[in-house]
Amino acid sequence: MPKTSSEIEAQIAKLQRDLEAAKAKEVKDVIGRMRAAIAHYGLTAEDLFGERKRGKRGVTKATAKKVATKAGPKSRRAGVKVPVKFKDAAGNTWTGRGSMPRWLKAAVADGKRAEDFRIAP
Repeated sequence: MPKTSSEIEAQIAKLQRDLEAAKAKEVKDVIGRMRAAIAHYGLTAEDLFGERKRGKRGVTKATAKKVATKAGPKSRRAGVKVPVKFKDAAGNTWTGRGSMPRWLKAAVADGKRAEDFRIAP
């Protein structure tokens, strides 16, 4: 005799509950085995997941290394502080490296010269 759609839906719901219970039991067993192995070998979080840099969430040494290698070889002057060369009355500054900042672009668009904001050495 063919089953009705409501009977099939009830059977599906029961199977889904059974599936969730089985997964929960498996997860509990796996976690137990992992904890036992961690305790047996004396592993730390750094052993399992790598060392994290403090202060930056989600950035590990491995991630930082990948980013550095994608960027290519570092310049000899990488990380060297550069003195500020331009400053406005509001306290905005620019070293003269990289793209011109918005505050300076706006001032130049208003008719001023970038040299008007240069800090005397």
